[in-house]
Amino acid sequence: MWDRLQETSLLYGIALSALSLWSVELYRRAQGVRISPFTWILSAAHMPLLIQLWAWTGRSRPDGEIIAYALLAALIFPRWLLYRASRRDVRREQRRRNAQARRLTMEAIRFHRAPRGTRRPDARPRFAVYLRPFDTTQRLISQPAEPSEGGGGVPVHQDLETLLHAALPRDLPLIAAGREGDIQIGAGRVVLRGSHWQGPVACLASSASLIVLIPSANAGTLWEMKWLRDHGALDRTVFIMPEFPITPVIRYSASPYLGHPLVSRYDGAAHYRDHAAEWDAAVRAAARIGLRLPPYRYDGALFTVDDAGGLRSLSPLGLIPTLRRARRVRAALHELGVVTGRTRPARRRSSHSGHSGEQPLEHRPSPRVRCRRAFERAIGPAVVVGFFAMASVPLPSPWHWVALGFAALALPFWLLAFCVSALTVPSLRIDEHGLRVDTLLRSEGPWSWPWASLSRVEVQSAPGTNGAALVLTAVPADGSAPAEGTHKRPFWHHDRYIIAALNMIGAEEKAVTAALDRYAGGRYRTPSARLPFRDEPPGPRDGGKERYEVSPDQPFPGEAEGWGLESDTWLRETRAARAGRCLCWLVSAAATLVGWYAWVSTTSGPLELLALPLLAFGLYALLKKSLPSLDGKRLRVSTSGLTFLATDSDVPVHLKWADLRSLRITAPPFGELVAIPAYRAHVPESGPSARLWSPDEGGYRIGLTGIPEDDLITALAAHSRIPVRFG
Repeated sequence: MWDRLQETSLLYGIALSALSLWSVELYRRAQGVRISPFTWILSAAHMPLLIQLWAWTGRSRPDGEIIAYALLAALIFPRWLLYRASRRDVRREQRRRNAQARRLTMEAIRFHRAPRGTRRPDARPRFAVYLRPFDTTQRLISQPAEPSEGGGGVPVHQDLETLLHAALPRDLPLIAAGREGDIQIGAGRVVLRGSHWQGPVACLASSASLIVLIPSANAGTLWEMKWLRDHGALDRTVFIMPEFPITPVIRYSASPYLGHPLVSRYDGAAHYRDHAAEWDAAVRAAARIGLRLPPYRYDGALFTVDDAGGLRSLSPLGLIPTLRRARRVRAALHELGVVTGRTRPARRRSSHSGHSGEQPLEHRPSPRVRCRRAFERAIGPAVVVGFFAMASVPLPSPWHWVALGFAALALPFWLLAFCVSALTVPSLRIDEHGLRVDTLLRSEGPWSWPWASLSRVEVQSAPGTNGAALVLTAVPADGSAPAEGTHKRPFWHHDRYIIAALNMIGAEEKAVTAALDRYAGGRYRTPSARLPFRDEPPGPRDGGKERYEVSPDQPFPGEAEGWGLESDTWLRETRAARAGRCLCWLVSAAATLVGWYAWVSTTSGPLELLALPLLAFGLYALLKKSLPSLDGKRLRVSTSGLTFLATDSDVPVHLKWADLRSLRITAPPFGELVAIPAYRAHVPESGPSARLWSPDEGGYRIGLTGIPEDDLITALAAHSRIPVRFG
C-alpha cells in the first residue's frame, strides 16, 4: 500500500509542479512582472510538499488530529509565502516602472525645452504615453464580470492597462500621469506638480513614439484629442474602445498575486463603468471637433484614424472569453501596424478569410470550431468524468473500481452531448437568392431568408452569455414577427432576426460584410448600431468629480506656468522601529501558539474547541502582522499634499492641501499627525482613508512612530500650505 501511495504522490507532485510553473509563466506574461527566483522555487515546491505529506500520513497512519493540523499547515504556509513573494515582485516591478517613467519624463521635458536647432534625434526618449479620463482607472474590465454596478465579487479584477503595458515591446514602456497606487500593476506613474496639466500632456505627447488614448466626453479628454488633431499626432495615436463587462459561462481569470486568489476581487461599485453609454457621449462630443469615432461594440476594439478624423483601421479585442489576453492585445496592436516585431498572428477562424465578395459565401465551420463549441456546451459531463477518473487513482482496491464505474457510466452521456452539439453548429451561405443557415442534423434546419422578404441586413455587436458576439441580423420587410411555434421563431429578437453569431461559427467579419455588400442589394447598412440587452443594464454610473474643469478650446499654457514633477522622496519608518514591531509580533505569535499547543495536549473532546481563538490569533500575528511589519509605513510631503502608505498596503491615501484646513502633530512617544479637513461633510465612507478617519478628532490620524521627526518638520516647512500646530 505504501509503495503505491509513494508512486502516486510522486506522479501527482511532478504533474502539479509542472502545472504550477506553467501558471507562473502565464502570470508573468499577462502581468508583465519580473518573477524573482524565490517565487519560482516556491511555486514549484509547495504543491509537491503537500502531496508528499499526504503520502506520509498513509504510511505512518498517525493520529487524525496530527493529520489535520499537518495538512492545514502545509496548505497555509507555502501559499502564504508564495503570496508574499509574488506581491513583493509586483510592488518592486511597479516601483521600477514609476522610476523609469519619471526618468523618461525628465528627458522629454529637457528635449521639449531645448531650442529646436539644438535637438538631436537620438536624444528623443522612446516611450508610449497613456491618456485617459481618470474615471476609467481600474474600470477597464478585461475579465468576466457582471454587467451592472451591483455585480458580485467572484472574478478577480484585471485591468486593460496592465495588458497594454505587457503587450507593448520592452523598449516602448507605457507611462501615464496620475497618482501612485492608482493601480496595482500597470503603466508607470508620474505625479505632476502644478494646477495646469496641459503643458506636461502636450510635452509627453509631442515626444512620445506612441500615444494610447481613451475617448471621452470630458472636457480635458476633448482638449487632448483636439491637440492631437491640430498638431498632426493622430498617425501616432491608438484609440481604445473599452470592452463591456459581460459574464461568460466559463469564468477563468488571472489572480493579481500568486497563491492568493482572494485579493483585489472585482467589485461592481468600484470597478463598474457603463462604457457603452460613455462611448455614445464621446462619439457625439468628438464629432464637434472633427473626429468620427466608430459606433460602440461590446467586445471592445483598438483602432486608428487618419488625418481627416475618419476611421482608418479597427481591430476587435474580445478579451473576456479569452485566456491569453496579453497575446490578444499584442496581436491587435500588430494588426494595426503601430508595433513591429515577432508576434503570433491571430488564428484564421475561417477558410474564407480572403473572400472578396465576388462569389457566394459558403461558410462551413471547421472541425476545430465545432469541437470547441461542443466542449463549451458539454463542459458539465466532462468535469464529472474527469473527477471520477482522477478519484480512482489514490483509492485502494476495490473502491477505485467504483469510481471507474461512475466514470464509465458518465462517459457515454458526455460523448453523446458532445457529438450532438458539434453537429448543430450551423453553416452560413450568402448568395444572390438570400441568406441560408443549415446544420449537419436533418432535424435542425435548413432556414432561408430571401432578399425580397428583408428590408435591412446588419452585422451588429450583441451581448451574449459567453462574452460579446458579432451577429448577423435581418429586419423583415413587413416588420411582423413570426408566429409562435414556427421554425423561425427561435431566431427572433426584439424587432429582427438574429441569423448567426459570426464568432460562434468561426466566420470572418470581413468576408461576411464583403458578401453582404455585393448580394444584399442596398439592404446592408454600415456602420451598425449595437443590439440592446434583453434586460437593459443600469444607466451610466456617476464617475465622481471631473478631473478636467477646462474648455476643449483652451490654448496651450506655454512655459510660464512652472509645471514639473512632484518629489518622489518618502519619509520611511526607521529600521529599528520596523524590526522592533516585527519582533513584538513574533513573540506574541510564539507565545499564543505555545499556549494553544499546551491546551490541546492536555485536553480532549469538545474542550479543544476553546483553544481555536488562540490558534486564530497566533496565525494572525504570525502571517498578517510579524513579517509584513518589516515593510513599515511611509509618508510623503509634496507641494500638492500628503501621501500616506500604511504597512502592508498597496493603496496610498492622498490628502490635498486644498481639502485640508489645518495640521496638528501630537507629542511623542506615540506621535500622530492629525489632518483636519476643510469641510466637515468631507467624511470618507470606505477604503484606506476611512481607516484613518477619527470621529473624535474630526480628521485623519496618521501614526508617526518610527518616522524621523526632523525630516518631517523640514518637509512640512518647505511644502505645507496650511498652518501646522504642535501639541
